[in-house]
Amino acid sequence: MMDKKDIEDLMEEFNVKPMTKGLGFHHSLGSKKEVKSDLELHKKSLQHDLEKRSKSLKKRTETKPVHMGELAAFYETQDKKTIQELPELIAKEDIVKTYDAGIGRRFVAWSIDVVLLLVMLSATILGVLLFSEISLESFSAFIIADDLFISFGAMYFLFYLFYFAMLDRTEHSSFGKKLLGIRVDGAYGNIDYITTFARTSLSLFSVLTLGLFTLLSLHDSFTGTKVLLRDE
Repeated sequence: MMDKKDIEDLMEEFNVKPMTKGLGFHHSLGSKKEVKSDLELHKKSLQHDLEKRSKSLKKRTETKPVHMGELAAFYETQDKKTIQELPELIAKEDIVKTYDAGIGRRFVAWSIDVVLLLVMLSATILGVLLFSEISLESFSAFIIADDLFISFGAMYFLFYLFYFAMLDRTEHSSFGKKLLGIRVDGAYGNIDYITTFARTSLSLFSVLTLGLFTLLSLHDSFTGTKVLLRDE
């Protein structure tokens, strides 16, 4: 049996060497560091080149004029046409013009509304009396008594207040105003409920003064409102 010494002698005789060459084990640590350093330099060079090209492309895009080619004349004509038609477009948007309604037209509209309110109130009272089955004797006594005028006045006040306040706020016109083609507007267009209730409360003095408040437009002066005639 061969011992260790015989094996060593045999290897020296045949000149056996370790098979490390070609398997990647022969490279030294120095060569590995050189390869890594070369890769980092190549990477930095590529990044620098990309940044340079990106800046150049961006500058070229910002300074490059936009060419419309054959459509350039068309777009230029359209722009000029729009500019020329601008005054006409503005005029079309402002077709509806408004003017001051005038004393006569306002007074007629107010008179129509007052008569309409009287009819509505009278119909309401008669309806209540009929459905309540009050006798003619009791109804006659009620008419003769002073309580009739107090009750009628209180009901008329409520009818008047809500009729004008609600319609002037929501529709800008009562029934009489619509017939005459006029409307109520605030200083900046629409009016709120507080303003319209204040305006209507002040206009109640027109009933006591036979329309004087309406003729002088005092309730409009106090509340900053105006009655306008629309010319469509």
